[in-house]
Formats: sequence, C-alpha cells, structure tokens
Amino acid sequence: MTMNHSHIYATPLGPVLIESTKSAISLVRFGGALDAQEDAPDAVTNAFAGQLLEYLAGKRRVFDVALALAGSSFQEAVWAAIQDIPYGQVRTCTDIANSIGQPTSRRQIGRAASACPCPVVVPIHRVSSLDDALSVHLRGIESADA
Repeated sequence: MTMNHSHIYATPLGPVLIESTKSAISLVRFGGALDAQEDAPDAVTNAFAGQLLEYLAGKRRVFDVALALAGSSFQEAVWAAIQDIPYGQVRTCTDIANSIGQPTSRRQIGRAASACPCPVVVPIHRVSSLDDALSVHLRGIESADA
C-alpha cells in the first residue's frame, strides 16, 4: 500500500493542496475548499512547494519534480504533450491534437487538460482555445517574464 502525503501550503495565489506518493507529486489543487485528509507533508511536497513559490515569484521556469499522474492513455498523452510547451508560449487544443496524432480530438484535448491533477506543473494554462481569455491573460504574464 502506497502512503500518500498531503499538506496545504500558503502561496501568493492562496492556499494550495499538494499531495505526493513516496517519491512523486500526485495532486496540486488551488483554492476553494481545500481539505488535507491527513496533514502529513513530506520531503517531496515540501520541495515542490518551494519550487512552486519560486515559479510564482518569477525565479523558476521549469519544475524539477517527479509526477505520478493517473489518467487514461489519451489523457496521459495530452499531459505529456502539454509538458513540452516552452515557458512563455501557448499552444491551441488543435496544436496539441495534431502533436499527439489525433487531429480530430480538439474538444477532448480541452477536457483532458482540465482533468489534469497537477496544473502548473503540467502547464495547462499554456493551452488555449482561440478565444480563451484566461489563457490569453496568463500567456501575457509569462511572456512579460520571458
């Protein structure tokens, strides 16, 4: 049985729940009603929290953390493609669909991205439909730092 660790950390964006397995981050959840089942931070969650704070302060562009992502094979392919998007750049759902060899799966790409258990580490904010105002706003923040 794998012991999971979790802790709610304070960030400039508000509280963030971070969960880990023995050696990898398995969940990052921002805001809302956060509830750590057991407040059991460990070296993995603490290290990632430090990296997240550096990222939010503009001092880090890439996370150096193992991920334990659980999803369908399609979701995992989408998340891997999203992780390849460079800092300060954006790809559309169509771009991601083409990159994984599923050119007709544009809508499914958006659903897979929104189901990602580790946003920011998997930079789903860099994926945009052509008219997604939030992604355009976040893209502007990253581009200003690039």
